[in-house]
Formats: sequence, C-alpha cells, structure tokens
Amino acid sequence: DGFMGKFGKQLEGFKATRQLLQQKSGAVEPNMQALSEEEVRLRQGLSWQLGMTEALLKYIGTVTTAFRSLSTAHRELESAGLAQVGLDPATVDAFRRGVSEACRISKQMEQDAQQHLEARRSRISKCAEKVTLSDRAAAELRHYDDKMVGLKQDYAAAMKKGRDSHSAKFAASSEMHAVERNKAKRHEAAQEAEQTHAAALKALRDLDSKQGELSNIAQDCFYGTSEAMQKAAEPMTGHGTVGVRAAGPSATLAPSAPPAPSTSEPPAPTPDPADTAGGESNPTAEFGGSGGSGGSGGSG
Repeated sequence: DGFMGKFGKQLEGFKATRQLLQQKSGAVEPNMQALSEEEVRLRQGLSWQLGMTEALLKYIGTVTTAFRSLSTAHRELESAGLAQVGLDPATVDAFRRGVSEACRISKQMEQDAQQHLEARRSRISKCAEKVTLSDRAAAELRHYDDKMVGLKQDYAAAMKKGRDSHSAKFAASSEMHAVERNKAKRHEAAQEAEQTHAAALKALRDLDSKQGELSNIAQDCFYGTSEAMQKAAEPMTGHGTVGVRAAGPSATLAPSAPPAPSTSEPPAPTPDPADTAGGESNPTAEFGGSGGSGGSGGSG
C-alpha cells in the first residue's frame, strides 16, 4: 500500500471525506504502480490541509463555547449570592467585564474564520473527490491490463490445442473475441484514467497554491484566542486584584503562613564526653591535638 495506505488512514479521521474512502484508490502513473514525487508532495499537502481545516473548525467552536460557558456560569454564581462571600465587588465586576470581552472577541474570531474554513473544506472535498475518481480510473485500467494477460494466455493455449488437433483455422475463436473486447474496454479505461488524472493533478496544484491562506487563518485563530484570554484577565490585573484574597469570611480558609525563619545562632552541639577534659571542650582531640588552648578558659 505504501503512501496511499498512509494517506487513506489520515483521511479516515474526518467525517467530511469518509465517503471518499469506500473504494481503495490506485496508482495513476503509466506503470500504474508509482506516483511522481510532485504528486506525492501534493497529496501530502491535501491531507495536511484537510486535517488542519477540520481541527480549526473544531477549535474555534470549542474556544467560543468555553468563554460563553464561563460567562454563563459566572452570572449564575453572582445570582446565587457571590457578593455575600466576602469578595471585593470591584474584583467581581472586573472579572465579569473581562469574560464578556473575551466572549465578544472569540465570537468575532469564529465568525471571521468559519466562513473561510467551510469554503476551504468544500474545496478540499472536491479536490479529494477528483483524486479518488482518478485513482478509481487507474485501478480500472490496471484491471484490464491484468485481465489481458490471462486472456492472451487462454488464446495461446487454445491455438496450441487447435494446431495439435489440426484445426487451427477454427481454434480460439471465442478467446480471440474476448481479447478484442478487453482491448476495447482497456482503450476506454485508458482515456478515462488520463482525463481524470489530469483533472486531479490540476485540482491538487490549485489547492497547493492556496496553502498559505490556511496558514494565515490558523494564525488568526491562534492570536484571536490569545487576545481573548488576555482580555479576560486584563481588567483584573489592571485593578490589582489577581491572587489577592479579600478580607472576609473566606479568610479563615486561607492556609497558615509558614513560620518566620530564625535569626538566632543555632545551639552548640552537645560535646562528646570523650572529647572533654575538666568540663571544657576539646575540639582538637579528634585530630590528635592537645586541648590546652581550645576551651573557654584558654588563654588569649
């Protein structure tokens, strides 16, 4: 299967083109077994554009729904009495305004991108249909080529049998008719394969020339989402309330502050009895020194 098998697996994940994979596609080159480097690249581009378009359509809907759900949940929270839990009213108001602005930005982003993405999805679908028709025509031509091999073998066997029985003049008549019928069908299939391949290649090239437009749409969606998230937080950061818990009933739920670090010197370690003499510390005893000058009573 090679590339076409991998290409088919990538298409399977998208509902818009599942019907295009109901029949296995074939090769379109004269040898009917290999695609040109250009067409491999173009088909990879088709797969990428299809996946990106479907992902972006899902993305913009998800982002818009997320901000809308957050806005709705916040309003319900306020209606339930959020003002009574001890939050700074200015903080709550700033958050509401930020989420509302994020909803507006994400909705505008969705409206701007959706029409272009749906138009591109339609264009990609039409291109994929032409590629599939080309593959089917190539597979049909390959079928007649394979069939011709068997028919010619049948014809040769029938002629040999006729010669052996001294009736070659009348031998292999039906086999010859079968070969001629297959030749006619193969000729029609070859014309169909050539025409559909040309149409598919043109569609692939046209789609490839507009790949930059899809990249621009993806960037707009990415930066639009980023702007919406910033707008949601901007009023609160400007108000200086992010991460600040207002005094109120909830203050009792705040975690206790860690104890302040001690500034006093750590206590001296308890001396080992074996290292003391006459009640004085002998720090040099471990290294074989005398303790005469090491204690608190030593001379200056």
